[in-house]
Amino acid sequence: MHRREFFGRTLKTAGTVGLIANLPARPARAEPGTTPHFVLVFHVSGGCDASYLFDARSLALTDAGQQANYLYCNKAGGVLPDAQPFVWRGANGNSTLCTPLVRPLEAFKQDLTVVNGVMMLTNGLIGHGQNLYYLFTGNSGNTASFVPTIGHNDGTPLDSIHVGGFEGCGNLAPNNFSGSIQLTTQITGDLAEDLKAQRPLAESDPLTQRLLRRFQARAAGDGSFAAGAGKASEALARAPDLAAALAAAGQASGASELETTLDLAGRCLRAGVTHSMTIVLDHDFVPEFDLDAHSVGVAQAQLGTYQVVARQIETCLRWLKTTPFDAGAGLAMIDVTTAVFVSEFSRTLRQEGLPIDATGTDHNPYTNTVLCAGKGIRGGLVLGASDLTTIDDAGELTDASPAHRQRDPGLYCAMGRPFDFATGLPRTDAPQEFVSSDYLTFSSVVNTLFALREVPDRFRFSVGPGDPTVAPIIAPLLKS
Repeated sequence: MHRREFFGRTLKTAGTVGLIANLPARPARAEPGTTPHFVLVFHVSGGCDASYLFDARSLALTDAGQQANYLYCNKAGGVLPDAQPFVWRGANGNSTLCTPLVRPLEAFKQDLTVVNGVMMLTNGLIGHGQNLYYLFTGNSGNTASFVPTIGHNDGTPLDSIHVGGFEGCGNLAPNNFSGSIQLTTQITGDLAEDLKAQRPLAESDPLTQRLLRRFQARAAGDGSFAAGAGKASEALARAPDLAAALAAAGQASGASELETTLDLAGRCLRAGVTHSMTIVLDHDFVPEFDLDAHSVGVAQAQLGTYQVVARQIETCLRWLKTTPFDAGAGLAMIDVTTAVFVSEFSRTLRQEGLPIDATGTDHNPYTNTVLCAGKGIRGGLVLGASDLTTIDDAGELTDASPAHRQRDPGLYCAMGRPFDFATGLPRTDAPQEFVSSDYLTFSSVVNTLFALREVPDRFRFSVGPGDPTVAPIIAPLLKS
């Protein structure tokens, strides 16, 4: 083979060898004939206000001036014909108030578990990027993501794939996805078509073997040069498998961008490109669907915004339920996929000093809602809860603990209630001091996924910055 031809085919394997040069050592392949276990993490980008979906509050809070709610107007002429929240009761007896926007998701109630009161960063950092890093890495810095860690032992050419943009500190893309690549539907389709037309790159090719020997020789020893040579060696060794899997995945299609992305996910998962993916449900660059509702004008458009969010979640769940994985065995994608929907944080109830019908909302990492469904997940539950749901006759919020008031004296942020990890239910006590391990954090969601996918304990996340306690798994979330 001519050297130029070799490098042309190598580059087309994954755009560049550099796309996979960060892959760690190749694990053993999964046993033939075993049913794979996929993981899909859907990131709702921009800071999704949980109170507009699965953590609603009584309309009395808006009437009392305690919470902005632009699905409802406390003057004549409401935004929705009926904005009254309804009770979503879990099979475990716990419940949550929901807005009418989630009514279409009741069709998936037996599959879907709602986890409320999930804390993100508890150390006072409220930036999008800091909380996004925490979501993926367990701290506020740019370290290893949990998604490739889950996929690392499956023997696929890629540990994970990320579809969509990132919002990091200063809007810079995080570099914490070692073992992963960022793809788009167009890039993947073009690569698939190109690779089908190329003679497959084989490890047995003499030039491949020569390069591998040179990389391996230079990988001996310490230092960044040796480390880079080792990574290049591993990337080259994986390239043939990745080329074959991408070629098999083919061109994705769908009636919308999201449906095309879901089709891409299904193709990549079934073809064995990877078993773990992140898909960003991104609204940041569509002004009329902006979740980061600091300004009054953006906040007043929340009806349209959250209609879109609810519709996107519905589309994803319907795809999981109706897309076959193995029709002969009666398996749909939801039977072989664990799906998680999460944003980087929720929103404040209101902003200081503004009328309740003319206020935006700010970042709130003290509570969040996470939706879980699919393989290994006990569906139909409501776990956890947040506070600031009750007012007295004077219109004052009455259910904030002393620990909450320490962190948020003005009571602008709903906070997760203390959590009983054995039952999955909120505790009834009101702590005097804030101790992060008393609460449900997203690190526990990650560690529960690690336990489900049998990731070694050494990878488990701590509760968060300032608390080295390993976050406990959420045992009630998992099927026995």
